[in-house]
Amino acid sequence: MTDYELPPKPSNEIKTLRKIGYTLETSIADIIDNSITAKSKNIKIEIPISDQSEPYISIIDDGVGMTKDELLENMRLGCKDPYKNRAKGDLGRFGSGMKTASFSQAKKLIVISKAKGKSINAAIWDIERIEKENKWILETLSGKELSKIKQLKINKHTLSGTQVLWLNIDRYEKTGKDSQFDLEKALINDIVSIKRSIAVLFHRFIKVEPEDKKDIKKINISLNDNKIKEIDPFMKSYSGYQFSGKDVIRGAMGKTSIFIHNVPHPDKLKKQVLDDIGGYENYNQKQGFYIYRDKRLMIEGEWLGTHAAGILGNRARVQIDMPSTMDHIWGTDVKKASFQFPPQVMHKFRTLSRTAVNGSKQDYKRRRRKKGVLNDCWDIIEDPQKNTTEYRVKTTNPLLRIFSESLDNNNKQNLAQFLTNLANELPLKHILYTMGNSPKDIKKSSDWKDVLTKLSED
Repeated sequence: MTDYELPPKPSNEIKTLRKIGYTLETSIADIIDNSITAKSKNIKIEIPISDQSEPYISIIDDGVGMTKDELLENMRLGCKDPYKNRAKGDLGRFGSGMKTASFSQAKKLIVISKAKGKSINAAIWDIERIEKENKWILETLSGKELSKIKQLKINKHTLSGTQVLWLNIDRYEKTGKDSQFDLEKALINDIVSIKRSIAVLFHRFIKVEPEDKKDIKKINISLNDNKIKEIDPFMKSYSGYQFSGKDVIRGAMGKTSIFIHNVPHPDKLKKQVLDDIGGYENYNQKQGFYIYRDKRLMIEGEWLGTHAAGILGNRARVQIDMPSTMDHIWGTDVKKASFQFPPQVMHKFRTLSRTAVNGSKQDYKRRRRKKGVLNDCWDIIEDPQKNTTEYRVKTTNPLLRIFSESLDNNNKQNLAQFLTNLANELPLKHILYTMGNSPKDIKKSSDWKDVLTKLSED
């Protein structure tokens, strides 16, 4: 038997690493994870709009920083064993997040760091050089060489901290095919999206609830010097919120806590609150499971194949609090954005999804039972045996009775046929779509005189 060592070709491997599947938002979140692990209290993100000659993204923290040797080791891909137990509060996993997240967005990654009482050092991964020379060449800078980095924010007065700098960002490069590309608009759109994403993914760190204080410390995150305020996906502080129960999954590697929430009905939310969560469409899309790993939100609103999303379940949110000790059991990926849950866990999730959705449906059933035009004009007939729902015009409506009595048998038959057609041809798909995206745009009342005028005109 003959053994061969066949390391991957750097020029090809780097191209593969760039296509792992990060979004801009998840890439920045991965960098913030490292800052939290480094015990940072303040994290500053810079995405300048004014200087568009060389767009860049910079993430600066005041964590413990790194010595030169630590920096070199952390620039190594796969620098940590994913199966090794992590310290409490370490949001990392595979030792590749900072690099792969950065590679997915930029062709040049510069990391500048300073540990307390130590000098400043910088290391650079330049993808274009790696591809050209087909070697994993890491460039380092120190002393006066650091002045080459015009975006440098770490200096000799910095006690400790790290700056991650992205240059040659793919999404901001204008190509021949994109002659209409508007860089300023792209930057503004990204800033809005990043701000919203961070506000949700790290909401428990930005505003630490009393029950979390023993596990995590508050952090301040700003974007272009504007402090990011948390967005609670469960909207617990708003009128109409309902707590629907809790559960727990116990295992040899830790305990997973579960909380079932019903967010307020959209009719009870102010426009600004709806805008913060992304509008009605986002409200409906974000129903489902919210998977947290050491208090950091990883999955935001998915039913994970346990239940089909629908309007009646749009208030349901299931909070899953898992510890990082469960990573290898729950199949965490490199991006920490998806999981391969064991069958017994999925069985538990299906039960939880039914409980959560049923709680959401109850609100809509209560609203439906309220007295009003709907109950005067429509019969809603549910058949639990066949699992069907039918909508019929209510024949006991007083006005309909009076009108019907004035007709002969032939016209009564015509009226019955019209009412049957009216019920059968309800534009349900259009109603569901409008209810899901802009329910307040639906005009719920009209003047009978207008209808009479139109009938007379016809």
